[in-house]
Amino acid sequence: MEAIGSILWQVLVPLIIMAVGLIVTMVFKRLLGDWKDKAVYAEALEALQEGIDAAQEDFVVWRKRAAADGKLTAMERRQAMKLAWSHTKDVATGPAGELVLSWGWGRVQSLIKQLLAKRDNGKAKVKVDVNASKVVEPAAAGAGGDADRAAAESAENEG
Repeated sequence: MEAIGSILWQVLVPLIIMAVGLIVTMVFKRLLGDWKDKAVYAEALEALQEGIDAAQEDFVVWRKRAAADGKLTAMERRQAMKLAWSHTKDVATGPAGELVLSWGWGRVQSLIKQLLAKRDNGKAKVKVDVNASKVVEPAAAGAGGDADRAAAESAENEG
């Protein structure tokens, strides 16, 4: 009887320790994966914000100055959205770049619209709710929010 207890002790204890170690490893991998996903999503949104800012500097400001009424046409708004998207694809690299390339045009328009709306509220940083895929706050405050938001809405209606 004592031999059976000794064998069970020698077999069960290592199995239990191994099972607990496996469970702990799986939990840590899951937590690390969630953290990495959030970081990649935040990096992708920062690239999108950079694209919006580049379109603002390179296109929107000059077009608004050239226009008699100081407003963009529907076609110019579409061009600004496409320029922002193109710049975003150029600057996003690694896993964030892969994520950006996986977004469809409708998703991009929605995210741009959210970023512009938050920027118009004068907030300064991006916070991401990865589970809901929504932008909570923008990456940078800037000028021209009304024109950018109009561009996003126009492109969304036509995209």
